[in-house]
Amino acid sequence: MDDDSDEFDQICLTIKAMIKQEKIGYRIHDYLADVPEPNDKHQRHVDSDIRFLIAQWTLQLADVCEYKSETSWIAMSCLDRFLASPNGFEALLDCRMFQNAALTALYMSIKMNEVEVLGPVNMAQLSRGHQTEGDIEEMEVHMLHSLGWRVNPPTALSFVCMFLKLAPTLDPGYDSLLMEIAEFQIQQSILDYDLCRVRASKVAFATTLNSVAIAYKDKRLCTGLQKMIASVTGIRSSSIRNLQERLFHSIPQEKLEAWCQEPQTTVYEEDNNTYTNAAKSDGHGNSPRSLKEQL
Repeated sequence: MDDDSDEFDQICLTIKAMIKQEKIGYRIHDYLADVPEPNDKHQRHVDSDIRFLIAQWTLQLADVCEYKSETSWIAMSCLDRFLASPNGFEALLDCRMFQNAALTALYMSIKMNEVEVLGPVNMAQLSRGHQTEGDIEEMEVHMLHSLGWRVNPPTALSFVCMFLKLAPTLDPGYDSLLMEIAEFQIQQSILDYDLCRVRASKVAFATTLNSVAIAYKDKRLCTGLQKMIASVTGIRSSSIRNLQERLFHSIPQEKLEAWCQEPQTTVYEEDNNTYTNAAKSDGHGNSPRSLKEQL
């Protein structure tokens, strides 16, 4: 019993240390708000659409190379934080420099997190002639100094893993399903510029609750885990409700059906102490507009 208590205490301490780390060195402000309109109509500055495309490409490359999902998260975290720094502002006005920064961020993340790596030559080749090996290496030094060498952020997935350990009653047989649901939502958050400014712990909190609700559909379990995470992290449950819905809505209906093996699934509605049924597909694979519409 004492061993279990010690393990639980260690989990809580680890979570609190991760939250302290993300607050100190891994915050991102709305850097696109500072980007002016281009003077030339043929010129384009970086916007949320361009960022979406580079995030999508990062995820696709990681999938093809069978890299860990956290590699993409860390790459985009490095890129976003660089762009939010004074040294990164120039890249927002120059799409070629932005491409270099994106390739370099992925290169750094792969180098830190994967066994099979892509070198600067490989990354330059992926640019289709727009970047050279020297460009990548020079940008790496520039980005590392701009980021203060903070290139190992606590990821949303690492928080999810820790949060799930707070619920010892979870069936180990559901582990792979829970991680699959969580990873999909986290990937969707990587694509969303608005969510890059949300702390990883909050993304993980919302993701964990959705994943457990989808997999288990157990009201008592979801409520207990929600209170436990809130207590350990200091994050109010009410502060992540919109985020929880946003991430849930990013899941196509066919995935929900596959995960639940039934045409509908449920998500816990805290305000009403009930579960909300998700609507059937609208014909485009989209998730319901609002959970509350289904009450």
